[in-house]
Amino acid sequence: MISLYPKNDKDQKIRIKRFLMAASSYLVFALLILYCYYLGIYRMPFALTISWFVFVVLMNVVFYSIFRLGINLRFKDKSLTMFQIAAATLVTMVTLYFLDQVRGAGLLFYIVSFSFGIFRLQVRQFLILAIFALLGYLIIILLLMKFEPDRIHFKIEVIRLIVLAVVLLWFSFLGGYLSRLRQKVEHLATNDPLTGVYNRRQLFRLLEREKSLASRGHSPFALCILDIDQFKNVNDTFGHQAGDTVLSSIATIVNKNLRKIDHLARYGGEEFTMILSYPDIIDAIKCAERIKNIISSHTFHHNGKVISVTVSIGVTIFKPDENIEATLSRADKALYQAKENGRNLVEYLVPD
Repeated sequence: MISLYPKNDKDQKIRIKRFLMAASSYLVFALLILYCYYLGIYRMPFALTISWFVFVVLMNVVFYSIFRLGINLRFKDKSLTMFQIAAATLVTMVTLYFLDQVRGAGLLFYIVSFSFGIFRLQVRQFLILAIFALLGYLIIILLLMKFEPDRIHFKIEVIRLIVLAVVLLWFSFLGGYLSRLRQKVEHLATNDPLTGVYNRRQLFRLLEREKSLASRGHSPFALCILDIDQFKNVNDTFGHQAGDTVLSSIATIVNKNLRKIDHLARYGGEEFTMILSYPDIIDAIKCAERIKNIISSHTFHHNGKVISVTVSIGVTIFKPDENIEATLSRADKALYQAKENGRNLVEYLVPD
């Protein structure tokens, strides 16, 4: 049986639920338009109105398909917020052209569509959408003046345009401010406060997402667990602040030597986990070896003292349809082998 939501991707499920909530507002929108048509204040011919409704439905089906197939995951904004608001703005533009006495009330549809960008869009993105909406309404005014001059009062429309500009400008800065607050809260919830990399909670969210992608036919990923060798000696010899310096420095070094498509998280204590988008374990091993060598040759400093550390890394690759715990367990066993074989090593285990 086909499900509305993906079963093993919580983030994607939330995105689809939000989209369906936004899509349901089109139903309210359609009912209002039909009521205006019934009252005789909506001029679009009935057959064309039905065709327009069909287009809007198809537009939402396309958006849903993009979410359901995971195509949205290729974008930086995986919720496709700007695209959805731009589409809603376009629908509003066309509708406003055919409204007469209640055109001013119809401008509220802009606010409804823009509200879905709160907590998601930056000020610059809001301003782009605001300019798009204002230019669209200006075009509506010009078209009405040319083709339906008896149905427009120019001075009133100019006032409406100015009010709309003020409201959208205010909305843009308010929305951007709230978005920055959300980002700060989200960063606190997903990132380790000491090292700045992802925390354990976010690690498992990323692993579930990568598992979902791999299960849908995308390339599998490699998983590495990195452990600082004899880290307790660093704390005992140089102090815990020195240990914190080493932890944050190693996180910085590893991050600088990973690609943007890879992820680093603090697994716990002196352990870090790397999610590498390598379908071949050989490439993942080479990456782990390179990082190990960079760290072992790096000199750490704290309060004028020189500290040298090494790391051991366990590497494995995700097997489609296995659970994340099995992959982590295999990487942990590979790390244990590296420790047993003398430390400052990279060891790997492949799935059965």
